[in-house]
Amino acid sequence: MSLIKNLTPSYLDIDYNTLRQNFVNELSKLDSFKDYDFEGSNTSVLLEFVSYMAELNTYYLNKIAKNVYDDTADLYENVHRLATFRGYQPKGYIAAQTDVQLTIRQNPGERWFEPGDHIYIPAWFTITDKSGNIPYITTRAHYGTIPTSAANAYYTSFPVKQGTVVTQSYTGGDVIDNQIILPFANFDHDDNVEDSKISILLEVNGIPWTRIEDFYDDISGLQSVDTVYTFNYDKYRRYVVQFSESRLLPGAGDSINITLIKTLANGGTVGPGQLTTAKEGLVYNITKKFFISSQKITLTNLLAAQPGTPPQEIQEIKKNSRGFLNSQYRCVTKQDYITFLESRSDVVAANCWGEQELY
Repeated sequence: MSLIKNLTPSYLDIDYNTLRQNFVNELSKLDSFKDYDFEGSNTSVLLEFVSYMAELNTYYLNKIAKNVYDDTADLYENVHRLATFRGYQPKGYIAAQTDVQLTIRQNPGERWFEPGDHIYIPAWFTITDKSGNIPYITTRAHYGTIPTSAANAYYTSFPVKQGTVVTQSYTGGDVIDNQIILPFANFDHDDNVEDSKISILLEVNGIPWTRIEDFYDDISGLQSVDTVYTFNYDKYRRYVVQFSESRLLPGAGDSINITLIKTLANGGTVGPGQLTTAKEGLVYNITKKFFISSQKITLTNLLAAQPGTPPQEIQEIKKNSRGFLNSQYRCVTKQDYITFLESRSDVVAANCWGEQELY
């Protein structure tokens, strides 16, 4: 008992060398090991093994203790888990994005378009930069009507995101634990699900389902549609499509097609005037029922693209989840507003001022 008591170390002295020396010191006090040469002996092998196991256990215990709390957690999986407990969902890759201005011109006497004609630009269409190396994708279908003032030139603009289109096909039988785990790739996660610049299209039997942030609105009774899913970046750095039994699950025989944007993230940013090229078939005149020739079309992005970002790392997740916990989308204080704005990839820094005080 006295040996065990004497070997109870300070928490700062639980390293391999200190433990081994403590064993030697205590054993040397016993008559059986008095004047015993531990170096190279069989006993030394046992002491080294026990000291190694003790240090290893100490390391893991310290690691567990550190990762119980947000302030000291240093494992991505655990920081992600703690953030989701607060209701914050860490984000994966975010694609660069901008708006492209489209100009359609025709010479006098040509009839590519007339005032009142309706035009259509499809979703998931590729536009490239001048080098042809950086593709951008139309994020949604765009419709326009030629005004009476546009006899020979018509202008419109539409949003695009950097990336290439990837389609994954599944069936309802592939839904395990209400989710589909997608292949590892740099898919655009999107930092604002509520805007019209979509990053994912999920169709079940050809019918689009709606992406939502979470399923908690089911509790409030505010939900208006049950064909919904979430698209998350999980603690193992995988993209996961999640369904909910409280809403609606795809049937075992249902066909599921998921269209995504595979992005270069911060490597796909372009300057102004770089997005200029598209293949035939970009603009369709619905009224006249033909595609307008690409030679009559000019494309350009007037502004540089908002830079994309890689997945959020530990410190960013900690900062954003704390702000999310404080505000819960109820921006009251100055810091609430700053945190809410800076959680977006397209906001580098934010500030605010009040009615009574200038910040």
